[in-house]
Amino acid sequence: MRAPRLSSLKINFLRPFWNGALIATARVVKGGRTIGLAECDVTDTEGRLVARAMCTCMTLRGESSAGPLESKPLRGR
Repeated sequence: MRAPRLSSLKINFLRPFWNGALIATARVVKGGRTIGLAECDVTDTEGRLVARAMCTCMTLRGESSAGPLESKPLRGR
């Protein structure tokens, strides 16, 4: 089983935005076996950059991928 876990998230807000539509364009910068890096640009309808986000995710495998909402088997009982 593989479960992605957020390692870090950084968002830079570059200009104010009050109303209208926004366009988010995301891409995987590096998709490795364990660590992945993605970024997302948020622009207004005129193409002006409003925000940029960068996220690092770690893929856990096997038993270590069980999160707080998933149960792990108890050992020694």
